[in-house]
Amino acid sequence: MDSAKSVFDSERARSTDLSARAPRADAGRERAKQVFRFLKAYAEREQPTRRQMSSYEWSFWLRDIPPHPSISRAQVALAADTAATAAKAGESLLTIRRPKTTRAPVLPDLLIDWIEPGRDDPSTPPRTIASLIFKDRNEEYQEDFTDSAERVREFEAWRLRWQEWAEAERPARAALAAFERFYLLRVRLEQQSETLELVLGDGRLLWLTNEGKIDHPVLLQRVELEFDATVPEIRLVDADRA
Repeated sequence: MDSAKSVFDSERARSTDLSARAPRADAGRERAKQVFRFLKAYAEREQPTRRQMSSYEWSFWLRDIPPHPSISRAQVALAADTAATAAKAGESLLTIRRPKTTRAPVLPDLLIDWIEPGRDDPSTPPRTIASLIFKDRNEEYQEDFTDSAERVREFEAWRLRWQEWAEAERPARAALAAFERFYLLRVRLEQQSETLELVLGDGRLLWLTNEGKIDHPVLLQRVELEFDATVPEIRLVDADRA
């Protein structure tokens, strides 16, 4: 009987001790929260108020994202009291895969040396070289591009093929430029993670006040960039997702 009483008393003392620890743990957590709230408020106090988009170190308008099969966007909705949401749970807000690019059509033999450099740029139409200097038995002579009717016909036929290629290639090059820009941004964010963060803005406030012009998004949501090297692709995701 004395033994049973001793065990009971021991368990009750342990229970009482645990109950006493709970308020102390809660108080410790609350003090920690207060410290973090203070540090957050202090950090925000040190940051200048942003009034214009141009004051940010980097910006990109979603409307400027080129249409291409390698780029997909979800329907994003921002609200003052909710996080950014995509059309489906867990879906990335923006996905940019590295697009495949191609080179311009091969030049016919007759046109080699007669086309100016840069024919692989789909945004710049190819141009012919007006004349070239050749050597024949140690004698130099000048030949104009138009001296050969066959060469002119070859160029016109090749130029049509180039135009078809360029029309299909320009969107891919624009998508590649967007991919590279977001990739470089991701590298920068990793290098300066302590001082930089990426946010997604929604809405636009334009207001001329006595203190100057305001041109700034209405709502901001923290986002992150994820990179999958196996594709490769870059995904813009909600930083506060569960």
